[in-house]
Amino acid sequence: MTDPNVRPAYLSAAATALVLLGESALSPAWDAPAAVSGFTLGALAGHLARGGIWAVEEYLDGPAPGPEAELWDAATYYAFIPLESDSPIWGAVRDRAQELAKLGGSSVVEQAGGALERLAERITKAPPDATIAVIEGIPMLLDEFLRTRLVELLVHSDDLAVSLGITTPTFSADAVAVVTHLATDISRRRAGDLAVLRAQFRPERQASPVLRAL
Repeated sequence: MTDPNVRPAYLSAAATALVLLGESALSPAWDAPAAVSGFTLGALAGHLARGGIWAVEEYLDGPAPGPEAELWDAATYYAFIPLESDSPIWGAVRDRAQELAKLGGSSVVEQAGGALERLAERITKAPPDATIAVIEGIPMLLDEFLRTRLVELLVHSDDLAVSLGITTPTFSADAVAVVTHLATDISRRRAGDLAVLRAQFRPERQASPVLRAL
């Protein structure tokens, strides 16, 4: 998917999330349980910083995928992830988040801010067909990966704000559009087109909810 709004939407959303990570109420509650099961506030903050910001720089610095590799789009990336919270994938995510929490609030904000400052130039200057290798070497266009990062930024910023008992940040209309469109694409992959169509327009014909993307 080529969308000229994705890169500025990502950079804007990341800057908004960075402000939230610097919220004064976060450090005193760093070890308290978050609104997301299995996470402390510190772990959730670390997960937001890494998943939303650090990961982009990490993969940009990594080896490029092979020229013959089949590109994944953002919906394929997320549809591959199981919904069950007890899956090994989610267990690994929680474990890594707890490790990140050990960095402490000031370090998380400092590292995220430095990464975002560097990314602002790198993302802006990257060619439209820039390609990176992500988890397990999966090849993706940079813009497709940024669509997944917008999900991380918006969803986990809401998680963190709710956990702190403060107002969830307002993100740009472009950022919300990317995330909501991607959520529909993921649901179509998981449940099929007819199920999604009915869930949105004829929910009485659905035996169970199908619009959960993650």
